[in-house]
Amino acid sequence: MADYYTQFCFEIELPSDVIKWVIEEAQIYDNYDEIVDPDTEGGNYTPTGAEFTVEIERGVEVLVICASESGDPEVIVKILQDALKKFELDIAIGFGWANTCSKMRVGDFGGGAVVFDKHSEKWIDTEFFINDTKNAWNTDDGVVETTRDGIVKDPA
Repeated sequence: MADYYTQFCFEIELPSDVIKWVIEEAQIYDNYDEIVDPDTEGGNYTPTGAEFTVEIERGVEVLVICASESGDPEVIVKILQDALKKFELDIAIGFGWANTCSKMRVGDFGGGAVVFDKHSEKWIDTEFFINDTKNAWNTDDGVVETTRDGIVKDPA
């Protein structure tokens, strides 16, 4: 049997009141089962699987969000998007994650990335990226060229 992990760690510079709200909101998600009885009350709260800490960098408060075992990127995005809407912040946030496994198994490693603002989000998954790029490589339309920095370009 193997253990599976979704791991990430990133930081965001946000105003203190926003940081406080995000941490409180994350605690609601993480403690939902202790707060309400899911059989009698509505709501769909999945634990974040992450730790939220505040650090001071260059004299500015920074929120650090890390998951070492089973973080849920979708829940993190929801909480942060809700904060961006509530506090009317016009910034983009992004982070990546790794999906890992305690045993070497084909197909059990990967990850992804997301960039979002208060209105939209753009996701990429490594498995889909690999499959789409391989399929493009194997078409008769030409070869897909990858630059040294990992940007895929179509030479046509």
